[in-house]
Amino acid sequence: MEHIGERIKKTRHAAKLKQKEFAQTIRMSQGSLSDLEIGRNKPSIETLVGISELYNVTIDWLIKGTGNKKKCLPNDSEIPVQIIISRLLQSLYTEQEKLSKEFNIPMTYLQKLFNHEMNNRFLGTLTVNETELLNIYRDLPVKDQNELREFAKIKKNYF
Repeated sequence: MEHIGERIKKTRHAAKLKQKEFAQTIRMSQGSLSDLEIGRNKPSIETLVGISELYNVTIDWLIKGTGNKKKCLPNDSEIPVQIIISRLLQSLYTEQEKLSKEFNIPMTYLQKLFNHEMNNRFLGTLTVNETELLNIYRDLPVKDQNELREFAKIKKNYF
């Protein structure tokens, strides 16, 4: 029987994305995505919602493999969300490569700059420390993210 990770992998393949690209869109590391796809770890609710919204698949189908795979879009229009995201990510990556060569800046530095700017735009102004913590957190496996959240709750209630 097919497990949830295999359906996530099918969704990624349908979007024609590599693990790294797909992982970036759902805000996790490539290693964490790999663990999900092979069934080593289970996705969080936030991850399932993100995949559902970005790739137009139902949460029911992701979790159980039953029901409609595709969500109904307004006016029954077929917006190729996966293709749009794939092309957008590819164009961003291509542009980063151009900038890296033009200004002789490592890609990793450009990616950190980009992530920092996106965090500021979507999450408000974050300090350098907050951004660093957020990026570290995103790269952790889901199990470690959950453990870290529980630790933070305990620490917050204790002090």
